[in-house]
Amino acid sequence: MKTRIVNKIMNNNKSLIANSLILSPYLFLILGLNFLSNGDKNMVVFSLISMLTSFIFYGKKIVYENIKNPIFIVSILFSIYLSILYQLQGGSPSLLRSFIAASLVTLFLPKKLLSKKIMLGLILIGSMMLFLNSLYYTFYLGLSRSAGLVNVIPYATFCSVFSLAGLYFFLSHQEKNIKLIGLITTILSTTCVILSLSRGVWLALFFSMIMMLFFQFRHSKKMWKYILISIISLLIGFFMFQDKINHRIAQTNAEIQEIKEGNLNTSIGLRLQMWNASFLVVRDNWLFGVGSSHQMILEELANQGQVSQELVKFKNQHYHNQLIDTLVKYGVFGVLLLIMMYITPIYLAVHNKLNYAPFIISVSLLYFISGLTDVPLSHSQTIYLYLLIMIPLCSTKN
Repeated sequence: MKTRIVNKIMNNNKSLIANSLILSPYLFLILGLNFLSNGDKNMVVFSLISMLTSFIFYGKKIVYENIKNPIFIVSILFSIYLSILYQLQGGSPSLLRSFIAASLVTLFLPKKLLSKKIMLGLILIGSMMLFLNSLYYTFYLGLSRSAGLVNVIPYATFCSVFSLAGLYFFLSHQEKNIKLIGLITTILSTTCVILSLSRGVWLALFFSMIMMLFFQFRHSKKMWKYILISIISLLIGFFMFQDKINHRIAQTNAEIQEIKEGNLNTSIGLRLQMWNASFLVVRDNWLFGVGSSHQMILEELANQGQVSQELVKFKNQHYHNQLIDTLVKYGVFGVLLLIMMYITPIYLAVHNKLNYAPFIISVSLLYFISGLTDVPLSHSQTIYLYLLIMIPLCSTKN
């Protein structure tokens, strides 16, 4: 009898250790990716540990199940396409590394491990880490629009996903403890987004929240009530940080006025120049893009007087628009695969009536709208977050 109990305890401990190792990329996603240097490279190590552990403890059966997931197929096709173009015309190694690592982690991930309980723990701890990070840089160090080691715009998008996750659990569950976790997560994460002073992400999160409310309550008379409550809550949040927000609004108005007067060398003006210049850069390579040579082509265009020298001095690594940036670097085929990355989760959520449908749809919308002024699917942390969440959730049916 004692032997059986001891064996059972040992087996349970082995299972706990194994599952923890398999979920280690998710733990590093919330505890280290945004806060440690070379976080994307360290994530590859955790990804390898996760895959190896899963294969040892769960075998090939998990792989056979996950390989049929449509969003995984799109992701791996995009990874293969990026790999081929990287060899032919260069590109971003971190982008390629992130897509491949995240896709393969989900291939070996047992769906049961990403349970509701685990999800709640991840979003609560993650939102706390993000909140402390934002407070540290904004108030303790007194730095405006800073998130530490990562760019503040993708950081704001990252925080927005946690905000949407919290809102989903708050709206879709009746249990008080789940509602409380959801509410805390939403408040902490939304505060981070506000403190980021990222105008594009503000709008993306707002419309994504409205979409979640609409999808969650589209058959309920309470829909407008919840929408009104959410809008009032956001307004209260903005009121609490009105000095920083008013400064950002004033800065935006000043930039718009300068553009009207013909000065395009502002943040918004340079983006407008980038978008116009992008079509000149890619005009001879529409199908496959120009890869890492886009900056060199831009310099040649500046020497010919077709674009401004200020734009070249800006040394943009991307074109502040996901679709345009992908077109320039990876061509029309890259854009088609990118669009499928947005559309496939939405289709699966609606068609298959997935458990997390409102959340999945709102995250896709968030990335699309954020992608109008940034490149969330080109930054490592937002790539990992999108794929590690969307691929498993898109295979969880009611």
